[in-house]
Amino acid sequence: MMPSFKVIFFPFVLVCIIAFSVPSFAMKTGFITQAIDSQSQKDIIESRDLKVINHVSDNSQIVCFSVNPQGSIAIGLENGSDRKEIAVYNLEGAFQYGYSFAIYGTYALEWDGDRIILANCRGDSAEMYDRNGLCLEAGEIELNAENNLYWKKLFERTEMRCGGYTVKFDKNLR
Repeated sequence: MMPSFKVIFFPFVLVCIIAFSVPSFAMKTGFITQAIDSQSQKDIIESRDLKVINHVSDNSQIVCFSVNPQGSIAIGLENGSDRKEIAVYNLEGAFQYGYSFAIYGTYALEWDGDRIILANCRGDSAEMYDRNGLCLEAGEIELNAENNLYWKKLFERTEMRCGGYTVKFDKNLR
């Protein structure tokens, strides 16, 4: 005897709903974030106006950094202009790639594998970018005590160990 159409169809639909409602990228960050609708993501991406660069501006001040397990170092830079920069270096100190972007207020950096997470303090957002400057995901950073402590940790960090590598800055970054 063949199983009923309902017995096969409804579990299949349920599995499809669950499978396709899970985002294809799940940003791994120390922040507690929540998903935002596609229009809000689009607005964040447009306002960020992120562009890939092949060199960094002179006279920039380091404001934040992060190291990934492969030894790539992302350094957040400000030079007094409206645009901020992120420069990515390898372990030998050679510039690999970078971004120029618009942001108001302070920001912090994290890595998720080989993707950079740009966390905007004033805008309470986190965006994940690939090497080519494509925003893979954007989310809202929740306003809570845990996230406040995590912001504090990122802002006060002058040393980071990751994947057997240690990067240390001798002066306060801010």
